[in-house]
Amino acid sequence: MSDITVNPNALKLVPATEEVEGPPVLNESANEEPTTLLDKESLTLLSNKLGVPIDSLKSKKIQVSPDFIEKLKAGKVEFVRKGAQTAPQTAPKPSKSPRMQIEQRYAEILRRDRLVAKTAKLPKSTKNISVSPADATSSAGFSDRTTLSAFMEHAPQLNKMVLSPRPAGAPSILEECKVPVKLFISQHQSPGDLIMLTRAVDDLHRSYPGKFITCMRTPAHELWENNPNHTHIEDSDPEAMWVRMEYNLVNTSNAGAHHFCHGFRKDLEAKLGLPIDQTSPYGAIYLSEQEKAWYSQVHEIVGKDIPFWIIDAGRKNDYTTKLWEVSRFQELVSRTPDITWVQVGADNPLHYHPTLEGDNVIDLRGKTTHRQFIRLMYHAAGVVTPISYPMHLAAAVEMHPRYKRLTRPCVVIAGGREPTMWEAYSHHQYMHTCGALPCNSHGGCWKSRVEPLLDGDEKDYDSEDGSKLCHMPVVAESGQIIPKCMDMITVDSVLDKIRMYQDSYDFSAEDPKDWKIKEFEKPPAVQEKIQHAIDNRKQLEAEAAERRKQEAEKAKAKVEEARAKLAKAKADKDAADTESHATQRE
Repeated sequence: MSDITVNPNALKLVPATEEVEGPPVLNESANEEPTTLLDKESLTLLSNKLGVPIDSLKSKKIQVSPDFIEKLKAGKVEFVRKGAQTAPQTAPKPSKSPRMQIEQRYAEILRRDRLVAKTAKLPKSTKNISVSPADATSSAGFSDRTTLSAFMEHAPQLNKMVLSPRPAGAPSILEECKVPVKLFISQHQSPGDLIMLTRAVDDLHRSYPGKFITCMRTPAHELWENNPNHTHIEDSDPEAMWVRMEYNLVNTSNAGAHHFCHGFRKDLEAKLGLPIDQTSPYGAIYLSEQEKAWYSQVHEIVGKDIPFWIIDAGRKNDYTTKLWEVSRFQELVSRTPDITWVQVGADNPLHYHPTLEGDNVIDLRGKTTHRQFIRLMYHAAGVVTPISYPMHLAAAVEMHPRYKRLTRPCVVIAGGREPTMWEAYSHHQYMHTCGALPCNSHGGCWKSRVEPLLDGDEKDYDSEDGSKLCHMPVVAESGQIIPKCMDMITVDSVLDKIRMYQDSYDFSAEDPKDWKIKEFEKPPAVQEKIQHAIDNRKQLEAEAAERRKQEAEKAKAKVEEARAKLAKAKADKDAADTESHATQRE
């Protein structure tokens, strides 16, 4: 563990109530003096002063001078704040517009420096003591505090107010702002993550119709086409605020009981201070009726509609643990000549998608925009993929009616990296090995790489507890190095999953309108029992009808009897009255 030395010469003594600008930094050029270790009380005070979680400070050996500890406990120490000192950042990938470039850069700043913890306007306790930024990101410890400030901070980079998480009991955004609330929703991760974001935004509008206007600021912007929840907001709109979306729920994915779809929703709930109903586990991808009527790219190539499966046999270059052995993908294609496979994948240096050979393979790698891929998915009969963008899109995009299915078949070659509870969809064949090996006995290992790629990325450098690299890499038959959890998944097992879907359908007809679900012939013994149950039911219904008829006849007889008695009573009364009148006349 690295040593951190803090001495009084590196600090500026100011009154405890004096406020200084910017995040705290230490003057490393100061001369060193005799030091001593911090005790628990001093660590807590230092955490509050630096705005650093106390657990982070405990993981390091912190030394200071004895007189510094006394001044710290007396409340006479503050820190010179010279602006953020962060590790050199790689310049963001150039975007189409200067505005998007600013947004992407800002997203990187948030990711590295945790804007909420360093610059958010924090609530005050009842004793008017600043709350630790580490505490401000959770609801813990706020039961006896009064919130005196809004949970937003002006970001100079964007010239917008940025929302930060609200603790329990804080006012909601609807209580603080004019309705409808205008929000820029920002997220700059991969398309698969953005599909989960579409669900959170969709659920927000379903839970609070008319209360929000949302403008999406993400890559893969075509995912938001035709989406009624995306509305353009001018950058200059003074009422619009910024929400940087995260899914920190992933940090408890092995211990929790949440799916990926809950991650962004929970984050949005925290930053808006509002409960949001979860309506579906799938992304919210909208196709127009015109798009549904267009031919697929496969139709344009072969000249007619045919059933086809999409196959993703690649990965992003920085996450090598997600890839199955490439030769097994090829074997899978070669052993299924009755299936037309459409290979997809990004064609750029950041991805690896090896060529699959075969007369039954249509190569569309690098030949689809995001919108074309969505329409291709709409027409697809099924998908084979690792945990990826196509996996989430397969669940999010509705299925063409010609297949007579509510959900799309999808075989996910997952291995043991990501826990099933977090990642899998109930109608997918999610082929995982979680719990089968010591390294994923707790759920998913979340390792990124099988071996170092020597590209300078932090994922290359294994920590003391092995938290970066795969614990059990193996050399497959082809010589490719893959995780043991992926090596355990065989071609035969994947074929079995595909056949589970395929064997229920008959796609032999030329006209897709004639594609149908195969009639399933039940065993004679079962048919006999079914017929007996039907006959028995009919007999019971007949007996019940007969009983109802008899009861109705009895009821009718009683009514007629009652009527007869009433008629007789009336006749007797009339006779008595007549006799009485006659007697009176005499």
